Amino acid sequence: MRKFFSANHLTGIALAALMLLLTACGQAGDNTDPASQSAATASGTAGGTGYHRINEADPDDPLSAQIYELDNGLRVYLTENHEEPRFYAEIAVRAGSKQDPAAATG
Repeated sequence: MRKFFSANHLTGIALAALMLLLTACGQAGDNTDPASQSAATASGTAGGTGYHRINEADPDDPLSAQIYELDNGLRVYLTENHEEPRFYAEIAVRAGSKQDPAAATG
């Protein structure tokens, strides 16, 4: 069976898809122009990618986790399992009435 994508290619696709998802989530109360927002996101760090790796490769880590931080502070944990290839994403955010400012609940 012929492989169409390398592991690095799939990693890049997964990161790009996750960044698009997180960019679409925007922060509440953000009144900036969407065109300027996308330009700011594209300019980002690490040569305009909008994310950078914050951990070093650890030979003792059985999952070989790669941890990235996006420009907005969100962290992305990425691991690969070639025996069971699939994509799974979970986003945990501080949200809800406990996190609302006293003057802007609801």
